[in-house]
Amino acid sequence: MGTGASAATGMAAAVNKMEDAELMGVVENLDNDTCEVIQKAINAKLVVPSEMMNAIWKWDKFSVKNHLLEQGVKCECSGKELLKGEGKFESAEDEAKADAFIKKTALEFMMEQVTAHRPFVPPASAAQHCVYLWDYDQTVDFLQEDNICYRAMPGKKLLLSGNMEKSQFSEEEWESTVERLGVKAKEFMVAMADV
Repeated sequence: MGTGASAATGMAAAVNKMEDAELMGVVENLDNDTCEVIQKAINAKLVVPSEMMNAIWKWDKFSVKNHLLEQGVKCECSGKELLKGEGKFESAEDEAKADAFIKKTALEFMMEQVTAHRPFVPPASAAQHCVYLWDYDQTVDFLQEDNICYRAMPGKKLLLSGNMEKSQFSEEEWESTVERLGVKAKEFMVAMADV
């Protein structure tokens, strides 16, 4: 075992012996750069399957902050807080940008699950919003809400339509469907935040 590995093992042993209050005291004294390095190391160790990277309800405050900064938005909250509407934004414009980002990311999550080796299986409380699990009837009902004629396909196929079978929709129908799928995907994420 190298010196890095033995140092890490020693540190882990010391941390395991600390009381919670003592550990919090150590953490509070760390500077932001050190915290970021430790967070990156933990994230690397706890590798999240790629198809779960967009699971906003699982994001910590650091992840939310970084994702929103990429959108030009400042907000300090966890993924669950963001989904529940508990994030504090500097302006209504920032809140609208965050909402658009949530819908886009939630829809990307849904699309990733279609091709995932082991798609995420949500609890019953969120399943009704889980597009990739919809059967033919649920998909037809969703499309008919927007007066789109009958299209025989399950939710998985609808999510893939943008890549494969967009020709089944007019341009206007497709734009409306994608927008509504984003809303439905966000509803799924909100339901997961409540679990």
